[in-house]
Amino acid sequence: MTTSRSETRDGKRKAKEMACGVRVRSFHFFCLALIGGLVFLMTPASGHPPNGRSWWANRLGYASSEVFPITVGAFGFPYLSVGINGRSIDLVLDTGNMRRLGLTRPSLSKLRLPPIAQSRGYDERGALVGEDQVFRVVALTAFGRSWHDQKAFEIGEPEAGGLFGPYYLLDGRFTLDYGNGRLAVSRSLLPKDVPGDTLNLVPNEQFPGMPVVQGAVNGHKVLIQIDTGKSRTCVDPSLVRRLNLPTAHYGYALADVRIGSWNFKVPSARKVDFSGISRAYPSPILVSVGSDVLPQVIMTVDYRGGKLNIIPAH
Repeated sequence: MTTSRSETRDGKRKAKEMACGVRVRSFHFFCLALIGGLVFLMTPASGHPPNGRSWWANRLGYASSEVFPITVGAFGFPYLSVGINGRSIDLVLDTGNMRRLGLTRPSLSKLRLPPIAQSRGYDERGALVGEDQVFRVVALTAFGRSWHDQKAFEIGEPEAGGLFGPYYLLDGRFTLDYGNGRLAVSRSLLPKDVPGDTLNLVPNEQFPGMPVVQGAVNGHKVLIQIDTGKSRTCVDPSLVRRLNLPTAHYGYALADVRIGSWNFKVPSARKVDFSGISRAYPSPILVSVGSDVLPQVIMTVDYRGGKLNIIPAH
């Protein structure tokens, strides 16, 4: 706030202006105190500013140009804006999608992409689920980058619109913050001195880009997949039998899941056979953590460095 200052010609006018100046300055300090109080009240208990970007982006070494908005849409999925042949479409960022780019039939019709081939589709058990058409994408853009002459696969998940896989992130790292609607992408390695837990990714050349780490369920060590394209956390039938997991509403209750120091409960995990995607891993994937749980943390996947970093979101 600024106040005008003028020359005075008589004592009364000067005294009057001095008195007014005291009131203006008092009001000025009152406003500053009020604004400071509001900032304090609006800052979360963690001490992080409420704008959703500044604190973790800086701590994790991202430039402002490397942070992009996302939306959390249907079924809690994170959606990012993607350009396909010059047209904008929102796709689910799906870390479990190993087919790069997947589009539903309505999206394909809207984009009018030309079919170029047929491709076999498999589920998580490795079972053949049918043949899908493959379409040509002349130009693809996302988070300030561009790719040319890409392929899009038809998928049968109309609620998603389409899937954007981690293939396009393999040359660096990304950080996903559901709560603040932010995605950061960089080609640099994760800095060494970062908050939270940093764990080693379990590599698999057959499925590059699929984030898998060592964790525990009810005290038993297991491999855990991180899948942003799942609306519910899932558990393999073999673990249900081994731990005699109790049934819950349309699933099974996981009383204690741990990834580093992060631990959480899953009231109802869906039963899914992961034998098909467990190939070439040292042990089977037995749990897949989905977008029902992932908003609890700010997650960084560093593909170049082979690391997963998780920071409590609150």
